[in-house]
Amino acid sequence: MIYSGFLEDNQVEAKSHRDLLNELAKGNHSFYEVIYRQAISSLDQFSMYPGFKSFDNLKKGTPLAVQNKEEIKAEKDTIIFMPLYQDQGEEGFFLIKEIPSWILRFSAFLRNIKMDTLLTYLPGVYWSKPSKEQLKVNLKIARFFSKPFFHLLGYRNKVVDSTHLILSNREKVAKKDMYKNTFWFK
Repeated sequence: MIYSGFLEDNQVEAKSHRDLLNELAKGNHSFYEVIYRQAISSLDQFSMYPGFKSFDNLKKGTPLAVQNKEEIKAEKDTIIFMPLYQDQGEEGFFLIKEIPSWILRFSAFLRNIKMDTLLTYLPGVYWSKPSKEQLKVNLKIARFFSKPFFHLLGYRNKVVDSTHLILSNREKVAKKDMYKNTFWFK
């Protein structure tokens, strides 16, 4: 909240909170992407198997939990995050993957040079609206451009129908006046 400019450094005991986060992270300074969310509702019967903790590596097929009498297993090698061991919450657990630092640097480079402004010159890629907030990708023409390519450029929200992807750039939508005076916003 301090980095977003919502709170001033002197409004909270920032150093003690940072120290606690560093201690809990146990030297882990990696970045991760959520690749799966196990949704649960108040109507579900959900029970996590014991012994899991955040950032445990999992092998494909590892039994994780039981939801409504159905066992849930890891569908591939992955990492678990925030396994639910209390009686409240809307997520049973998350599965995550580490993002290599070179990918983050490459993504930042592409965004800084505003590479996404050139996307509509590619065959099968065009703006879905004049406001240029969403890209529409014709999968029959642009089948060689993968979702991870667009992800590098900040397009994360994907709606897929049989012939098109609709991709929204969260950064463009979120770049509002409220961020203009923060040190991290460009």
